[in-house]
Amino acid sequence: MFRQFWAAAFCVIAIGAIIYAASSPPLPNDNLNVQVSIKPVHSLVSFISQGAFKPGLLMTGQESAHTQSLTPEQLQSLQKADLIIWIGPAYESHWGKRITQHINPEKVLTLIQNPSLTLYPYRQQDECHDHDHDHDHDHDHDHDHDHHGIDGHIWLDLKNAGLMAANIADILGKKDPKNADLYLKNLQVLRAKITDLETALKKKLAPIHGKSYLIYHDGLQYFDRYFGFKMAASLVNEPDLPLNAHHLLKIKQGLSSVAPDQRPGCIFSEPAFIETLSENLAKEFHLNHQKLDYIGQMIPAGPDAYFLMMHQIADDFVKGLSLP
Repeated sequence: MFRQFWAAAFCVIAIGAIIYAASSPPLPNDNLNVQVSIKPVHSLVSFISQGAFKPGLLMTGQESAHTQSLTPEQLQSLQKADLIIWIGPAYESHWGKRITQHINPEKVLTLIQNPSLTLYPYRQQDECHDHDHDHDHDHDHDHDHDHHGIDGHIWLDLKNAGLMAANIADILGKKDPKNADLYLKNLQVLRAKITDLETALKKKLAPIHGKSYLIYHDGLQYFDRYFGFKMAASLVNEPDLPLNAHHLLKIKQGLSSVAPDQRPGCIFSEPAFIETLSENLAKEFHLNHQKLDYIGQMIPAGPDAYFLMMHQIADDFVKGLSLP
C-alpha cells in the first residue's frame, strides 16, 4: 500500500509538471538579441557587449546602407530583435519607413538623435575650400537642422564615437541590468582606446595635414574637420543619384585652370561605388588615385573593426596624398 501510494503520487506530480511546462511561456533568453546596421557601429556595440552577447550585423557585404533598402530577411531579423541600433535616416536613408512602420519604437536606438553629438549639414560644393578645418572640440554648431539635411557619417569624428559608445552602454544597461556594470567597464576601456587612437592617427597624418583631395561621394566631412583635411569636390552629390554632366564639367574646368602642383593631391574611390570615373579623371589630370573604405567593408566585423578601419583610412590618406 505504501509503495503503491508513492507510485501514484509520483505519476500525478509528473503529469502535472508536463501540463505546467506545456502551458507556461518559455523562459526568456539570457542573451540580448541586438541587431546593428553598419560595421563601424557594430564594432562599438561588440566592444561594449564583450562577455555578455554578440550583436548581429545587418550590412555584411559590399552593399551600402546609404543606398540599399532592407531586405525581407533583414526586416525579419529586426522584428525578432530586443534592440536595434542604427545611425538614423540621415545615413540609412532607405530604411526609415520600414523601421517606423514595422518596428516597435521602444526597441530602436537612433544614434543621431543624441543631442551631444557634433552634427554637420552636408557640404555644398562651393563651401569646400572655405571651412575652418581645425577641430577645436568646442562643438558649438547648430543642432537644429532637419536630420534629412544632416551628414550621417558621424562615426568618423572620434568624439562622436565615444559619445555613441556611452549611449549604447547606457541603453544596454537598461535592457540588461544584470550586465550593466560589465557594459560600463567595457566602455571605460573603449574610451581609453579611442584616446590612444586619436594620438596615433594624428601622428600618422601629420606629414600630409591640410592637403586637399577629390572623392566620388562626400563621405569624409567628419574626418576632414577632425584631422584637418579639405575636400576640393565630390563627383556626385548623392551616391544614389546619377552623375551630373554639368557638375563633372565644372570639376574638370577647375582642375584645368590651376597649375598641376596646385591641384588636389588625390582622387579617392570607394568600394561600394563605380570607380572607373575616378580612375579616368586621375589619369587625365595626373592625380594620385587611391581606394578608400570609410565603412570597413573589407575589415572583419568585431570589437576591433572600428580601430582597424580608422587606421586604414589614415593609411589610405597617406598613400593618396603623399608625393609620388
